[in-house]
Amino acid sequence: MEITEKKIEDLEQSRVRMTLTIPSRDVRAEYDAMMNEYAKNARIDGFRKGHVPVFVLERKFGDSLKTEAMGRVIEKAVEEGLKDATRQPLTYEPPAVEGEPQFNLDSDFTFSVTYD
Repeated sequence: MEITEKKIEDLEQSRVRMTLTIPSRDVRAEYDAMMNEYAKNARIDGFRKGHVPVFVLERKFGDSLKTEAMGRVIEKAVEEGLKDATRQPLTYEPPAVEGEPQFNLDSDFTFSVTYD
């Protein structure tokens, strides 16, 4: 996963804020890969296993699928963003997402995490 912009800020009490921007093509690629994975394993009445069209899944589970895709993008991006960071998070407290990031499949995705 590519990170187009990365910004690290020192906060008070040894906390750190890392803001990352992921290009829309990577956001869409992660979503499409997740949807293909689900389409192969989904069991929905009227369709054989592995033959459920993606649009049926999107219509039935749309918002929860986007939320899961956002979680996957955040997890991979944070892992990538921390590879070369000089200040790593404490092992017992993982980075926490700040606020409620706006997730859209067709635009760049920017979010911030904080950690000690």
